[in-house]
Amino acid sequence: MGEFLQNNWFWIVVVGFFIWMHSSGMGCGGGHGGHGGHGDGDEKKKREEGGEHQH
Repeated sequence: MGEFLQNNWFWIVVVGFFIWMHSSGMGCGGGHGGHGGHGDGDEKKKREEGGEHQH
């Protein structure tokens, strides 16, 4: 086990960092809306194409 940790410590740290980022809300959008922020571009396209205007 010690030899495994010695050979792969970098990848263990990287995986742990990504898990920490995702669980703390920093992943996938930086905590500013997360996945819900992707719909903004579609609404802008509709307005540019003469679709519904929402004021």
